[in-house]
Amino acid sequence: MEFVLSIGLNVSHDEPQHQLSSTLRAIVRLGRIVNLAMIRGEWDGVAERTLQVRIRSALGVDLVRDLAAEMADSLHQECIALAVDGAQCWELVAPDCTLSAGASLETYPVEC
Repeated sequence: MEFVLSIGLNVSHDEPQHQLSSTLRAIVRLGRIVNLAMIRGEWDGVAERTLQVRIRSALGVDLVRDLAAEMADSLHQECIALAVDGAQCWELVAPDCTLSAGASLETYPVEC
């Protein structure tokens, strides 16, 4: 399975000093990185550096969601956006494993 994670690097309105390295360390647990891109994202009206990463993994989608929730918690994120190949919209995965519908991939396309 391939999927894309989109992870903003701000915590509140600022990017902590080691946020990028912490994010990369968390990502490698999920599978093989196929591609990644640093893009300009936005959350709650605040621009932020955002890491998009495409991952190929043998993990099932439910486990990927659980691990994304753990990442959101450990990285102090309100959520992490997840797009499984074939999806039309991003899924927003909160630290408590709550899923909510995100924007369409047409509006916010995968850039990696």
